[in-house]
Amino acid sequence: MKGYHELHRVTLADTLLLLIAVLASVRFVLPWLLQTFSQGFRALPESMEPQLQLVLVGFLLQSLVILLVLFLVIILRRGLSLKALGFVPSSQSWILRGVLLAIAAIPAVAVVNIIVSSFKGAPLENPQMDLLNPGELSAGPVLLTLFAAGLVAPIVEEVVFRGFFYGWLRTRYGQALSMVVSAGLFSLLHGIAILIPALFVVGLMLSWIYEKSKSLWPAIVMHSAFNCIMLGLLYMALFSGAA
Repeated sequence: MKGYHELHRVTLADTLLLLIAVLASVRFVLPWLLQTFSQGFRALPESMEPQLQLVLVGFLLQSLVILLVLFLVIILRRGLSLKALGFVPSSQSWILRGVLLAIAAIPAVAVVNIIVSSFKGAPLENPQMDLLNPGELSAGPVLLTLFAAGLVAPIVEEVVFRGFFYGWLRTRYGQALSMVVSAGLFSLLHGIAILIPALFVVGLMLSWIYEKSKSLWPAIVMHSAFNCIMLGLLYMALFSGAA
């Protein structure tokens, strides 16, 4: 039996509370930091752009708020185990499929973005890439950015969107509806309108691999690999002078 059956104990009010926490952290924490400390912020290596420092600090604060609400207010209060969020062992074959699916997601996202650009009538610009620009290709900024986007983000987002939201929906509705709704939340709560279609496709793929593998680890691996590939493409563009 799938671990997320435990999420039957979680009420709609609990779920809405987590949703509000995610929305509030995305809409207020990082914008507040950027607006308040846009000049002279210095907490990380000198070679790193101040804006990127704010993005990384803001993201870590967002993650902390979301995880505190999830684990302290919901998981502990309802007596749930980590198994309920999909933390069960996975086979090596599913881990490998996660990597392969991440590679397949790159052209899929590119096609979606081309379609969006054609409707928009202008080239699509990804504001995430601008925010994650390390300023220079030195080891410190690159490694810190990879740590945040390639490790922390995949774990936190998969716990929230697949482990909790998808699992909670799956205990009440069918697979297809749960995939669509959780992927919709995943894309909308990133707060970047132009990227909603592409993120929705990625969200569907992540929900699919979680459902089929019955473990959150392949989804985390896929998410991590996808983010690292996208960052690698950004760094290649910077190195070549194209960005």
